[in-house]
Amino acid sequence: MSTHFSKIIKTGNRQRAFSFKQLSNGTDFRYSVEVQDDKGKPTVFSMFKNAQGHWETAPQPLPIWIHNAEAVLSSAIKEHLQEQSV
Repeated sequence: MSTHFSKIIKTGNRQRAFSFKQLSNGTDFRYSVEVQDDKGKPTVFSMFKNAQGHWETAPQPLPIWIHNAEAVLSSAIKEHLQEQSV
């Protein structure tokens, strides 16, 4: 199973390359996600699976365009996991 993948996602009026890296702590899986802002500065944040099975950003201050893309980021992780299980 690949622990790294990238996905181009449109958010904040532009397409951005999000890089996902799977992290595990026993049975707890998280993703570290990196994306560049408009000035090229990297923003790194975590995503985890909530009690309902949806991937969401960890509570931390993030640009609004990342929060607005949370559902699409969650879908990208789910798609990747489905591709890996085939």
